[in-house]
Amino acid sequence: MENRSDNGDLVERVAYLVELNRRVKGGALPPEIKRGVLIKFWAKMREILFANNVSVGMQ
Repeated sequence: MENRSDNGDLVERVAYLVELNRRVKGGALPPEIKRGVLIKFWAKMREILFANNVSVGMQ
């Protein structure tokens, strides 16, 4: 079972990724870098969202 520090870490990770996504969508990056950042963003977000396959119905 997760404790409060695990939840805090998860919240920080999601907040960081959301902020990164906001910056990318703001148009501050060249297209080729933007694409790479978005790929990494969704790879990390999938790790967070699907950490427990049973809880999100992935089975």
